This record gives sequence, structure tokens and C-alpha cells, in this order.
Amino acid sequence: MQKYRHRRSLLIGSGAMALSLAVAACSGSGGDTSGARDSGSGTHAKIGLAGSSLLYGTIYQAEEGAFAKNGVNAELVAESTPAVTLSSVLNGDVDFGVGTMTDVINANAKGQQVQAVAGLLTGFPNVFVLNPKVAERSGVDASAPLDERLKALKGLTIGVPGQAGGAVETVLNQMLESAGLDPGKDVTFYYAQTPATLLTAVQTGRVDAGMAAPPQSDEIIRGGKGVAWLDFIRGDYPPVANMLYGVIYAKKSFIASHPAIVQSVVNSFGDAEKSMHTNSDDAQKAVRAHFTQMDPSLYAHAYEFVSGAYPADPSMSTSGYAVTLKVMNSTTPSPKLTVDYSAAVDNLFAEKYNGNSK
Repeated sequence: MQKYRHRRSLLIGSGAMALSLAVAACSGSGGDTSGARDSGSGTHAKIGLAGSSLLYGTIYQAEEGAFAKNGVNAELVAESTPAVTLSSVLNGDVDFGVGTMTDVINANAKGQQVQAVAGLLTGFPNVFVLNPKVAERSGVDASAPLDERLKALKGLTIGVPGQAGGAVETVLNQMLESAGLDPGKDVTFYYAQTPATLLTAVQTGRVDAGMAAPPQSDEIIRGGKGVAWLDFIRGDYPPVANMLYGVIYAKKSFIASHPAIVQSVVNSFGDAEKSMHTNSDDAQKAVRAHFTQMDPSLYAHAYEFVSGAYPADPSMSTSGYAVTLKVMNSTTPSPKLTVDYSAAVDNLFAEKYNGNSK
């Protein structure tokens, strides 16, 4: 069993929003002070991740033997937000961060030297849920054409998991603008720092709608507090299909100075992903250990939904990266983001894994 450590972060209230204050290390300042090392019982690697979600299924599966098989003594560090995770990676407090490709691209655009080393999720595994009363008042059905459903969101307060400028808000901005809506004027975003906060906000009516990932989306829908307005996994919004979404990343200096450690960690995720596709029933049971309080039928439905986003191997395609960058640039004012694939992604470890695992 891997060790978990919780990190405190400073949160200050500002209206309905909580802003996470994190000090990011300047790229290239000082040496690499990461904790990864040979601990005698395997390579010790600290991996930072925020929250608990089925989107972390690959990580939970890796705990079931893939880490041990590859000699990795993984310490999973529970961070409060994705922004704090990135700060911890930049400061050397953790060796790897679990986040989105948009996190990595934005960091590089700011001159922060990080790279994704393994893909953990493809597509956009979320469901946009709408309060049933709001849906009824709109006069629009959940099966209506996409443009009608999007236009019905005008004037609503929308719950957004994570921080401003994150992957979810990026996709929300794009889909709202595609329907002729101005995200800055026509809707109000409510930023929820954790999935649990978003769940509560939707269930209590604090927000009219929200973007949620399994199992929170299933809890909202099955509890009668929301209807599935947009199902991204099922292809309701084609522009985000096949985008490179979830990744594990590290500082470029760490990657350069610890290639063996990076390879072992990437191999662990590769083995976990392969197992999730070849032994899906066992994988579902393994991930279930992290959601023991959830109704079994609810869990089974949520897992089945998100399992389509788990990749078969850790490689990160240039085409998936291009989709992610296109989505980001669709809502980015000039100058547009010009972060090259080679700057934000180091796919060599995944390629080596794929070559050795055949």
C-alpha cells in the first residue's frame, strides 16, 4: 500500500470563490531538490495529486502491483488544488504531478519548465449537469440539438471544478462561445476547489449547473439533483473528442537528472493501463477499494462511464496534443499559445515502454 501525505494550502474567500495562493519556483533557480531516490526498498517517488476521483483510476490500479513490479515506492501526496500540485512540482516538494495537459501547456507559456511524461486520460471525461427545475424552465429538452442546449445556459451560474483558467473552464468557454454566448457576461462561474464542494453546490442549488466527473456526476443525476445536459464521453461535444487530457508531469531538470526513475514510474502507469484493458473486471474491483462507501450499482455505472477515457498505454500523440492546444487557443486572445509538442511533452519514456512491452 502506498503512503499518503496531505499538504496544507492557504485559501482565502473572495465572494463565492476561493483562491489558492501558491508560490511557484522560477525555472532554472537552484538545483533539483526532489525527494526521488533509491530508498533501499525501491525507487522512492513523490506524486502529487488533488482530490479523489475515478479519473485517477490508473493511479489506483498502479497501487495494486504495478508500482511494486517496477521497483517504485510511491508516496502519493494529497494536494488541495491542481495549482498547488504544480507549485509543489516546481519547488521540488514532489517529483511528479498529476494534472491536465492544459496545466502543462499554460506552465510552459509562462516559462515554467515542466513536461508531461505519460498520458492518463484521453477525451474529456465529464458530464455537464443541469438542475432539473432550470432545465424545465428553459423549455429545452436534454435531447435537443447541441446549439439549443448551449443557448439555454444563458444567465446561469455554473459550477466549475478547480481554479480559474483550468482545463474545465477552457472547455466551457469554448462551448459557450460556439453558441454565441460570452462567458464573461452571459454566465457566472462558481469555482469549487474540490469535487465534494461542487457536488454540494449542485445538490443544494447554489449553482444552476456544473461540470462534474464520475462518481460525482452519477451522484447528482441519480439523486435527482441534475440531468445530463452534455455527455462528453459519449460524444455530445465533438471538438474535445480525442484530446490529450490527463497526464503525469515533472520538471524538465528532474527528467534530465533522473531518467531511470522517470522510466520506472512511466512503466508502472503503462502496466496499470494495460491491465485495465486486459483485466477490466479485476481493475474495476481494485479501483473500487477507494470508493467503498459508494452504492455498488452507482460505482459500476460511474466506472463504466469513465473507463472509456483510460488509454491503453502511456503514450501521448501529437494529434491529441493538437486538439488540446486548439481548444485552448479557441478562447485565448491574441497572441495565441505557441507551445510546441516537444516543449510540453517528453514521449520517449512511453515509447520505450511500448517497445519493451510488446
